[in-house]
Amino acid sequence: MLGPHERRELADIERRFAESD
Repeated sequence: MLGPHERRELADIERRFAESD
């Protein structure tokens, strides 16, 4: 179970990953 702030961190990481492309 992920909290709202853990989900936010995941979204931030995903965004950074996409930007790295």
